[in-house]
Amino acid sequence: DPTCRDQAVALAEQLIALQENDYIGGQEEVRGFFYANPDREVIFDSYMAHGGLDGAPGAVIVLADLCEALPTHPRAPRWRESLRSYLEDYLLPLSRKNAFGIVPGYLSREPLVGGRRVGGLHYQFLDDNRGVNKFLVRKAILLARGARILGNPALRDVAWRQVGWILGNNPLHASTVYGVGHGQPRLYKEHLAPRSDGMVVQGIGGDSKDQPVIKQGHWRHCEMELHHTAWMAQAVCELLATLPGASPTPPGKGDAPRVR
Repeated sequence: DPTCRDQAVALAEQLIALQENDYIGGQEEVRGFFYANPDREVIFDSYMAHGGLDGAPGAVIVLADLCEALPTHPRAPRWRESLRSYLEDYLLPLSRKNAFGIVPGYLSREPLVGGRRVGGLHYQFLDDNRGVNKFLVRKAILLARGARILGNPALRDVAWRQVGWILGNNPLHASTVYGVGHGQPRLYKEHLAPRSDGMVVQGIGGDSKDQPVIKQGHWRHCEMELHHTAWMAQAVCELLATLPGASPTPPGKGDAPRVR
């Protein structure tokens, strides 16, 4: 539908206008993130909404959609560059500051839990309110798609790190997918345990120092979530499609460069 296409293109331009293209705050490590509004006072992060296509990953993934759906559009190079900058100039550098390679959930001009900073910008890996599986797996999808679209295997590797954290490659040695790995936390609503295999829970959260913690049996960390589970499945499918010898794109997606 040309009307829907033109509207999507126009909305992408509004999103790109919110992107930071310069190094700010006295540092030269991080850029490419987005602001929440045109006044550029608040940085748009992963925790600004609850539910479906929420937060920055939900917005940026639309750029990947456009790159794959309209690869020959005159503005496609602009979409790819915006996507590249978000992934390679923002997520990738900060993931290297984490021993397990996870990407941050928060970036702010104001101090955050844990006191992590790069120049005048502050960042936080975990959420001190709930588990972070939703945010990690959403970014794993985005990173895997970016790896395929941009032909950058480093993005694929970071995407696997997000999935690995959820499966147990974390300081607590806890898989937060039932029926896979070991060390799963005690379920919220334990009577559902016999029917829990394959389900993903809220996951590991953070304490007041941005260190990992799980509140056993608490819904904020141990509740099974259908959308977490669906996104985990999508992330794995997207990642498998980047392996050598795999089809360059999952079924139903447009042509894109193969990651080697």
